[in-house]
Amino acid sequence: MGTWLRLTEPHPNDAVQVCLLIDVLPPAIFTTFRSFSPAATVTISCSFLEPMPLLDVGDDPAFLVVSQTQRGHEGYSFETNDLWSEDGRLVARARQMVVHIDPPRGR
Repeated sequence: MGTWLRLTEPHPNDAVQVCLLIDVLPPAIFTTFRSFSPAATVTISCSFLEPMPLLDVGDDPAFLVVSQTQRGHEGYSFETNDLWSEDGRLVARARQMVVHIDPPRGR
């Protein structure tokens, strides 16, 4: 699953901002569920692949966030979240393990 987004106000160009942007989508495995399932992050790690000045809002940049489920099993899923710049550069990648509390049956 993916979405384009823009910053609406100036923010500090730091690692925290990148992590907030990269974690904007719900787990991609939700697209396979027939009903809502509460979930929580167990672990997340971010790798930064471009310098922070890419987040400067002066030029009104857009970013593409793409979330992919690598594997889901017994109430856990393993996600990869990518943050892409408007000009096609991979800014950051996060890997995340999510626990699904009472996941729906019959997916």
